Amino acid sequence: MLLELPRNSWFDAHTHKPPEQGFGIQVLTEEGESPDHFHCRGLHPWNLNNWQNRLPALEKNLQHPQCLALGECGLDRRHQTDYSLQLQALEAQLELGKKLHLPLVLHCVRSHNDLLSAIRKSRLKTPFLLHAYSSSEEELKQWLSYPAYFGIGHFLLKRPKLQALIQRIPKDRILLETDEAPASSLEETGPLLARLLNLSEDDLKTQIWQNAQNCFQRIGNEF
Repeated sequence: MLLELPRNSWFDAHTHKPPEQGFGIQVLTEEGESPDHFHCRGLHPWNLNNWQNRLPALEKNLQHPQCLALGECGLDRRHQTDYSLQLQALEAQLELGKKLHLPLVLHCVRSHNDLLSAIRKSRLKTPFLLHAYSSSEEELKQWLSYPAYFGIGHFLLKRPKLQALIQRIPKDRILLETDEAPASSLEETGPLLARLLNLSEDDLKTQIWQNAQNCFQRIGNEF
């Protein structure tokens, strides 16, 4: 059973800052004290030093009740981190996500085929969020055959191609995010997304909250 929207706000599915009024998911590393708001933890492909020895701390902290997902993890061909190392760390985290029955938050930069291949190989069945999604219609079709959700952020304001692609994404697979942008950016991104989807802002807020619950199922345990 899905919960009603607890406040008239945009749910922020991916932020690197404490979420506004606690209504969102903060992205953290594997270590440190767990906050009293929703968060996720993972080994980012930009920071994989000694990654194998960091897995036990990650697994322990992922079991906190307000830790909703494993991530941010993934692949980035533009970054200097050795790509084979990125693939190894990703595969290990996909297996950990399966073990703990957690959704994943995925970073993908110029790595679509490799990320898709890794997910196929892992036989991952839990939902996952494709953070900062901006891709082609052909790639979108491939992702839609999986339990993928699509994180839409402030890039929507600047990319006409993404605005056109949005209308190809099912409404029940879309999430909003700020990433590194201020929380106030949702007040620009959200209304634009509503117009593109031909929804009222209130209806889109409700839809996104429902989508968040379907993707991040621990939410229902905390309300």
